[in-house]
Amino acid sequence: GHMESEQVGNTGTGTGRDRTDMDLGISYAPSGPMSFALQYGEANLDDAAGLTDSLEIYQLQGTYVVGPGVDIGATVRKGAFDDATAGGADNDFTSFAIGAALNF
Repeated sequence: GHMESEQVGNTGTGTGRDRTDMDLGISYAPSGPMSFALQYGEANLDDAAGLTDSLEIYQLQGTYVVGPGVDIGATVRKGAFDDATAGGADNDFTSFAIGAALNF
């Protein structure tokens, strides 16, 4: 999906900020208990100084159907935030999560 918004009067100088969000995903579920999904997301925000901050996130998810109504899964997510201001707060992260779902 793609979303763009104009945020008027949201900076210290009263000028607008443009924000653009984009995400793309694909999933693969062959016959059998396993399924996989890969997603990419990006957000860009113009700041008060006319610079553009950006965030990128990549995610890989796997799900295994143990039985009727019982799923287990794992997700790996990697992201990078770039603060366009010189000496800004850049940040990279990696996370891993596991979970279970019971449906009855």
